[in-house]
Amino acid sequence: MKVKLSIFFFLLFFSSFSQNDSLPEIPEWMGNSCEKGEELAIRDYKLGVYKIFNFGLPVMSEIEWDYSDFYKEYLMDNYNIQSKHLGCVMYETAVCYSNKMKDLIENKNGDDYFEKINKEAKVLYNSYIQGKIDREFVFKFADTMPEFVGGKDSLLSFLRKNIKYPKTIGSYKGTVYCQFIIEKDGSISNIEIIKGLEENFDNESIRVIQLMPNWNPGIHLGKAVRCKMVLPIKYK
Repeated sequence: MKVKLSIFFFLLFFSSFSQNDSLPEIPEWMGNSCEKGEELAIRDYKLGVYKIFNFGLPVMSEIEWDYSDFYKEYLMDNYNIQSKHLGCVMYETAVCYSNKMKDLIENKNGDDYFEKINKEAKVLYNSYIQGKIDREFVFKFADTMPEFVGGKDSLLSFLRKNIKYPKTIGSYKGTVYCQFIIEKDGSISNIEIIKGLEENFDNESIRVIQLMPNWNPGIHLGKAVRCKMVLPIKYK
């Protein structure tokens, strides 16, 4: 019986494996051969396939991430250069491939080739953001985010002074997450609860936000912009 079961499971595995076209293909640049990496770069360059690899764990703000994504698309769409981030594992083959590819591209187009592309992309990106500002776009992040006048301590003081614990049956404790827009003049609009606690607590949170004075508005590219904010209000 054990032999039969073993044969059955082997056949089942072999059957499921054979249904796949092939095992996942291992990228050529995954290895520890610098010589191979450079050979692959020369081959791809001659074929008109340009790849640049980046490594490590980049620490960037949300605005920097947004521009990074824009720049990658700009590189691909306008110069057929694919920029890929391979994470924290640095394969020697990939590092040498990328360095060689950059050398080949710059030898043909000039040492400041990527610097020029970055300047082009930055101008277009700023124009793209300016268009959003002109269309009254609501930003999730800005160069300077909106701030309650006086800062965080003043905001907490305002909440403590004005919040009234609702009269309810039973006791409640928890956090109400409120979302709203800080307009260009600092006023508050579009208040809504994105995660509530109980109706009376949700209503109390909205009431207190409506009492708030104007905030310092968000600033992006030197101009006041509309910004979406999320404020957690804790009850205990």
